[in-house]
Amino acid sequence: MRARWAFAFVVLALLAALTVPCPAQQPPPEAKPEAAASEAQRPPVLSTQARLMAARSIVIQHSGGSIPNDVIDQAFEGWGRFVIVYDRQKADLIVSIEAPTVDNGVSVSGGPGGRASRNLSSGAVTQVRLLVRDAHDGVTLWSGVESPKGALKSSRREDNEVEASLKVFRRFRAIFEPGTVQ
Repeated sequence: MRARWAFAFVVLALLAALTVPCPAQQPPPEAKPEAAASEAQRPPVLSTQARLMAARSIVIQHSGGSIPNDVIDQAFEGWGRFVIVYDRQKADLIVSIEAPTVDNGVSVSGGPGGRASRNLSSGAVTQVRLLVRDAHDGVTLWSGVESPKGALKSSRREDNEVEASLKVFRRFRAIFEPGTVQ
């Protein structure tokens, strides 16, 4: 008999435990109006690709060698995908063109006693960097680096700088137009 009472007690305890709502089953508390308003004001989080695709205007920052800066600047102007603005507040993206140079000056001397000397110097671009950041929060959305081939003749060196500049620009452009030739 005692076993029956023990069994009945266990069954009743289990039934009582199952009928009491546990915290996981309770309905969530109603959201406060302030929290709902702040979530409605916050813009949705966009992926890097979506942010690039949504951008319509850019501001271009230049530093370093003039050839890569001019080439990429003209490429953006000719592309027509973005409106180039000069005020950072009106831009969606900040495009930084960086082309650091090194001075490879060559000193030539000749004549008796080395009196006549000539200093040939020109800055060779070591690499062309294209950095694209969101103008509103400064987050880097895309970056690319290309190193121009070295050359002794200045005309060939300039051609290599143009080639490297166009190559890094084409890689950026391929994001928007995947079928473009690189």
